[in-house]
Amino acid sequence: MANLARARHEGTWGWQIVDELAPAQDDVVLRKLRYDAFYGTPLDHLLRLWGVDTLVICGTIANKGVHYTAASAALRWYDVVIPRDAVSALDPSTSSQRCARPHSRSPDG
Repeated sequence: MANLARARHEGTWGWQIVDELAPAQDDVVLRKLRYDAFYGTPLDHLLRLWGVDTLVICGTIANKGVHYTAASAALRWYDVVIPRDAVSALDPSTSSQRCARPHSRSPDG
C-alpha cells in the first residue's frame, strides 16, 4: 500500500499519463489535487463553459477517486454515468458497492 500512496506524487510512474492516453496539443489537462477531481481545479467552470451536463466517469481505485468525483459531480447537478467495465478497485467488491446509486446511474439501467 505504501507504493500505491507514493505513486500519486508528481513525477512518479503512477502520476504520469500513459503514452496510449497522451493528450493532444489542444487538450486540457488538469492537475488533480485530491480524490475529488473538482476539488481545487477549474473543472466545474470549464464543463459549464462547454455546456456539458453529463459525465462518464472511469478510473482505477473506484472506491476513492471515481466515487468522490461522481458524488461531487452529482452535487453540482451533473448527470453521472459510471460504466461498470471501466472502473477497478484494489478489492473488486468495493468498486461496485461504493460507486452504486444514488450518486450515479449506469447505462444498463
